[in-house]
Amino acid sequence: MRKTIFYFFGLVLILTLTSCDFLSNAGDMSQVSIALPGADGSRAIGGFPADITITGYTVTVFGPGMQPVRKQISPGARYVNLYVPAGENRHFTLEAYFTPNNPDTYAHPHLRSFKGRASTDLLPGRIVALRFKMSAGATQLLVPDYSCFDPFLSSAVIHYADTLEDFSLNQVSNLAAFDIFNPTDLAVSSDGRIFAASDGDTALYWADNVAGLNSSAFSTTISVPRAMAIDHDANADMNGDTELETEILYVICNVSDTDSVLYAFDLAHIEDVGYIPVQFVNVPDLTNISITGMDVDPWTHHLFMVGRTTGGSPQPVIIEFDPTVFNSGTGTEGELIQVLNGDNLPPGLSTLLDPMDIIVKDYGIFVLNQVAPEDPNLPVLLRFSRNLEFEKGYGRVSSFLEVDGQWYYTQTYDPWKFYETKRFINNENRGLYIVDDGWDNMDNMFEKVVHIDVNIQDLSVSWSQYPASAADAEYFDFGFPF
Repeated sequence: MRKTIFYFFGLVLILTLTSCDFLSNAGDMSQVSIALPGADGSRAIGGFPADITITGYTVTVFGPGMQPVRKQISPGARYVNLYVPAGENRHFTLEAYFTPNNPDTYAHPHLRSFKGRASTDLLPGRIVALRFKMSAGATQLLVPDYSCFDPFLSSAVIHYADTLEDFSLNQVSNLAAFDIFNPTDLAVSSDGRIFAASDGDTALYWADNVAGLNSSAFSTTISVPRAMAIDHDANADMNGDTELETEILYVICNVSDTDSVLYAFDLAHIEDVGYIPVQFVNVPDLTNISITGMDVDPWTHHLFMVGRTTGGSPQPVIIEFDPTVFNSGTGTEGELIQVLNGDNLPPGLSTLLDPMDIIVKDYGIFVLNQVAPEDPNLPVLLRFSRNLEFEKGYGRVSSFLEVDGQWYYTQTYDPWKFYETKRFINNENRGLYIVDDGWDNMDNMFEKVVHIDVNIQDLSVSWSQYPASAADAEYFDFGFPF
């Protein structure tokens, strides 16, 4: 399998006792200096693709006891220097933005950046070397259309656009004529390939780009793939021998809508003849649970899953799970870290109704919480700390109209008004992208794609959407069946 790895190395500064003035001035800060490649990527070990132009960089840092730091760097810079509060678990993300010199021949024209992560402890006045393994980062807007916006097309599609403002239902792909029947989730591998899970025929599809270059499929016996997540740097042992640095595609499947099964695909071997993915056995708290959403924390490599129980009175659940724990005697079991449910909610969160999806960001973990008509004052978007401590809720459900005993949504394009939120998309892009599913008693579709900026505290400026208004509305359907 093709896998391209890009490396950057931080510059090591050796500080001796003669550097007392510098250390005194630094106080509790550490200076971090990162060597950057040239505009054409020539200084990167392993190199960027030859046919791209770097247009800029950003470096972000976060960690316990400090405010996040974000610095933008112009193209052509050779080094970036910044002061960071000393302390443990300082997490650095280096993102390199680029444009392909020839979009018509570049294998992954939907990519917009490469992204690498590194963690270290910082002592006052000292610097450690930083090593970044670069993977696919931000992409075009890629939106799965579960039920297909056009009833005359034979299969559902993936919509794509550079921005919400450029979004059009005319830009569609089915990854080179695959019958992607009801795509429920998308993911992008480190080398830029697009992966799609199909609810209709229990298969996984992938291609280099939306045009279907080098497309392939993995036919499986697994049932109803509902969600997927890729750990670009898993360091997971999938064979029971030694810890390996590899890339893992996690797929959660529901069996008869009652139980969930977790699979792990080693992307270094998924195209091998006879390849069989690892099935997690005896996973705690996945029996009698229907999982609808999943994401992976790139720093801890833990999986976060949301869904609901299926036996008796359904209960909402949020699960943190470590899939890297391997038991050679009984198979890959993983380790349950924590479970939140209706009987075990963190302080400040009074009600968790129907969680549909979850996303892990550096600045928090977010959950889409479907709200019923009888609970119009409950928040739809829930924000947690990275330890699943509840922080704040945002947004409210649209008003409802009752017709013949059935509840229907009232069409609205007001900021922070949702219908049935279904899925986070474009996980590596800045901010939150959400697909939202609505309809009325005349079978009119109110679907929309929402972007919430990182500056979520400023509710007046952080919201944008497609369509922008009812006048721009078009027919499409994100009605995932869960």
